[in-house]
Parts: sequence; C-alpha cells; structure tokens
Amino acid sequence: MKTPPMNDYLALVANCTLHGVDFTLGEKDGKPWKFRNLIKVEIEGKTVELHQNKDLPLNRHKLARGFVPTTELYVRNVEESEIPQVEELIGRVCELLSFATESRVMAYGHEYPAGSGLGGQRSVSGTVQWWRPPFDDPADAVRFLEMCYAPYSRLRDPRKLHVVIDYIHHSIMAGLAEEIKIGLACIAFENLRDSWARDSGYPHLGGFFRAKGATQAKKGATVGFRSHLEEMLSEVGMVDAPLLAKRIVNTRNEVLHTGLYGNLHNDEVHEFLETTLREYFLRLVGYQGNFSPYVGGSPKPHKI
Repeated sequence: MKTPPMNDYLALVANCTLHGVDFTLGEKDGKPWKFRNLIKVEIEGKTVELHQNKDLPLNRHKLARGFVPTTELYVRNVEESEIPQVEELIGRVCELLSFATESRVMAYGHEYPAGSGLGGQRSVSGTVQWWRPPFDDPADAVRFLEMCYAPYSRLRDPRKLHVVIDYIHHSIMAGLAEEIKIGLACIAFENLRDSWARDSGYPHLGGFFRAKGATQAKKGATVGFRSHLEEMLSEVGMVDAPLLAKRIVNTRNEVLHTGLYGNLHNDEVHEFLETTLREYFLRLVGYQGNFSPYVGGSPKPHKI
C-alpha cells in the first residue's frame, strides 16, 4: 500500500509579537540579508515554525492596539488525516502565545498543502497589547511552549485555562480604569478557584463549596474563597500562600463590593495581582525558568 504524501500545513497568525531566535536569509535594499525572524518549537512530535514578518518594528510597542498580521506558522510533515489534530494544536499554541505576548494571538487563515493556494481565511477580532510581557528572551518563550504544551492541554478544559488567559488579556488592556483592571484580575482568580475546587473534589451544594465528602443530605460547613486560594497557591509551591491569599481576598472584597479601590497605590495593587496570576499560571502548567514580573522599569527576572 502506498504511503500518502506528507505536506506542510500553513496557518496565518496575527498579533504574535515575539522576536525571532534563528536567522533566515533574504534581501534588504537589494542586498543579501540575514533576518532574525524564525522560531522553531517541537510539540507532540511535530516541528512548528513561526516565521515572523520581516518588516515588524524592533520596538513592538509601536504595534499596540492594532490587529497585525505577524506570522506564518508552519507545521511540518502533516498527513491529510492529521489535519483536525494539527488545527487543534495550532489553536492551543496560539492560546499559549497569547499568554506569552499579552496579546490576542489567533490564526485567521490557512493553506494546505502550504504553497498550493488551497485554503481560506476567516474573520477574527483581537489586538496587540505588548506592555510588560512575561518573557524578555524569546528563547524563554520557546521553552515555555515546549515545556508547557502537554500539561496545558491536559488542564485546559477542566481548569478553563483558555478563559483565564482571556481574563488576563483584558485585565491589562490599555485605556481601562485601574479599578476595572483590578476587578478583572480578581475575577480571574475567582475563575481559577472555581475550576480548581470542582476539579479537586470540592462539592458545590446550595450555592456554596463544601468540604470534601459533603452530600446533598449532609452539606456541612462551607469552604471559603480565601481557604481555597491558600490551598491552590500552596499546591503549586508558591511562597507565602496565606499572605498572598489574604491580600487577594481583601482587594477583591473592596473593589467588587464598592466598585472602587480606596488605596491610592492602585498601580502597585494591580502589579501585585498580575504578577501573582502570572506566576500561578506558569507554575500550574509546569514552567521552569525565568519570567518577568508584571512591574514597571527593568525588574530582576523571577525564576521558577
């Protein structure tokens, strides 16, 4: 029996602002030129190549708030029967890239086989943020993709991690009042807690989470948000989980109950929430390496 031919699958991707790791050859001003615009990752036995647009500015801040076609993403050696799995892979890679770049990264077109002209495009909506991304070095972003794709895929649906990424994206969006950003970050923690508690075996009865083993007949005492936060933060090895949980809950209570946050240091509060969200997410999906906290200036990288 003849083996079916294998071809490359091309996805057109927008809003991926990563800088390249490897070089490709091309031409600039009529002369041969080396462009550092290539990122290669190995995921689930497939080679994924991101070819960044050679005309992207070095200062990615210039792209902020726009929808920008940035990337030709190739998955090498794809059999026709593998297309559904490859499209799922691309979707999840784009979700992880959204976290890695603070932008809404998405595929808006495809071609299979690459170079055949067979494919299409679809309407999508999303923008570049690029303010304080978690990875200064694109090599760390590659490590994140390769190291975390499998655990992310396993936890994505039960822990609703794609929803969390979207909340994070909206909670750092330029132009929003600080109280709105703080509120959205707190809702992201609520979302993480809810899915974690259900996945960890805490029954939700009568509108509240109960101790493990509770039943409809014997509901028992409720288990609160702060207690769950402490447990879920401790579970991934975060230092000072009780103090982190207390500060998150106190902030959430004030901003969600009043619509305002009375502390004059709103920037500092927002930075705390985003840095804690960032570290929790990275630890949850098994990342090991450097990442940047969500603070201004040139902060020292944190290491997991």
